[in-house]
Amino acid sequence: MIRFIILLMPIVILFMGCNKEMENQEETIYSEIISELIDDNSHYEGLNIYLKNKGISIEDELIDIDSIYSEYLKFRKIKINKTLYISRRLKPIDYEGLKILKDERKLNSIFLFEHKEDRLLDLDLIYSEFYNFKNIRNNINFDLEIGAIEFSRIYFNSDKSQGFFYFKFLCGSLCGYENYVFLKKENNRWKITKQELIASY
Repeated sequence: MIRFIILLMPIVILFMGCNKEMENQEETIYSEIISELIDDNSHYEGLNIYLKNKGISIEDELIDIDSIYSEYLKFRKIKINKTLYISRRLKPIDYEGLKILKDERKLNSIFLFEHKEDRLLDLDLIYSEFYNFKNIRNNINFDLEIGAIEFSRIYFNSDKSQGFFYFKFLCGSLCGYENYVFLKKENNRWKITKQELIASY
């Protein structure tokens, strides 16, 4: 019996190591693509703030709106230390969602649908030059903070070169959208290849 346990231990350790590697891979992927998921304009100061800092009034009839806007796009400042809230709980995509993906998009021959349990996202492993990340909370000031996001587990193909997941972004009380996001690994980095809108509000 002891000999059996000793022989079994390397297999258990190997399995646990692979499982941990997959979990860390989810954090790595979300770090690499998170800035692509959020509207690029949310990374920058708004036009009104830019004009105010320049001492320009939008009501001035002598200003050229087109040239001012072009200047704004060129010189606007990136927002620093904006807070983006993330739900730490990564959930599997629900059965109906998976059924639609399998039946309508014929993904069952490409992706492995192995996730059956939630797991907690390690926010310390998520990085972006644009955001500070915090665990999601109920009261969010959307004037001061970017918004809140929720991810599902990532579903991979057999060689882990493609993947997809569910993504939800809230930018206000009546502002947000839900997408299926499809990924591909190129040159050792993950890129978004397609997003399919599920809902917007």
